[in-house]
Amino acid sequence: MGFESEFNWFIVDKREPKELVDLEVGGNYSFDKKGYRQYPINIPLFLLDRDWNVLGFAKVTYSKLGNNVTVVNYQVTKLFTSDERSFLTRIIKESRN
Repeated sequence: MGFESEFNWFIVDKREPKELVDLEVGGNYSFDKKGYRQYPINIPLFLLDRDWNVLGFAKVTYSKLGNNVTVVNYQVTKLFTSDERSFLTRIIKESRN
């Protein structure tokens, strides 16, 4: 008998892109994902949209696992400029291949 869990080193918020336009530094946001996922708490992680475009840095402030769902609360700590986003997105997407 085992417990399947996934470790995550990026925060991937899969909401609609128009919902992510209003992100603010210091803002607190949440999402849930199917399965059991583990995130480092209070450590800056890249914040990505559902297409793996880099948005900025955020830190997970709360994570709860239960009923095959993980609930995550995060706080945005930095939003990147357009140039930074383009560069970092390219690097991260290249590393996935």
